[in-house]
Amino acid sequence: MTPREAVEAHAEACWQPRAGDAPVPVYAGPPLTGADLTGARLTGTNLARADLTGADLTGARLSLACLAGARLSLACLAGARLAEADLTGAHLTGARLAGARLTGACLTGADLTGARLDEGVARGVAIGGRHGGYTWWAVRLADGAVLLQYGCECHLLDWWRQQGPELSVRHERPASHWEEGPMVAIAAAEALLRGEP
Repeated sequence: MTPREAVEAHAEACWQPRAGDAPVPVYAGPPLTGADLTGARLTGTNLARADLTGADLTGARLSLACLAGARLSLACLAGARLAEADLTGAHLTGARLAGARLTGACLTGADLTGARLDEGVARGVAIGGRHGGYTWWAVRLADGAVLLQYGCECHLLDWWRQQGPELSVRHERPASHWEEGPMVAIAAAEALLRGEP
């Protein structure tokens, strides 16, 4: 069985009904280092702590996947669907994420040093959280700018500073949502820009 066949079979197993509170199984198949997983259907797969170093995940479907602590250094995730994926503490150093869909993904503690994003090359570990009903994350880019994603919006910090309650209203939320959600994320991103913890 090839690594691709094994991981896609595992993805299917993750969706099978389990008795009671049985946990979703963690991948334990062949090594995935350098594997060609282009376009693989891995939605909801548990790949926690998996070694995907140098893997080609171009266009892979990884929404709702657990990649917490996974090693994705030098992996290609261009155009991958990572909506609502858990990338907490993942190692994404040098990964290619251009065009990746990260809406709702949790990147808290993920090392993005040298990762290539649409907006530039990241340097350092992402911070993140959940406020106002949405997941957010922020990372400093090599040019010193800070990239912030809150919900489905991903922009440089300067763009966020020009927004206000009207952005919440455009997203069908009350104007008051601005204070309890995006403003909290912006304040944390500004602390990152100042180099504070």
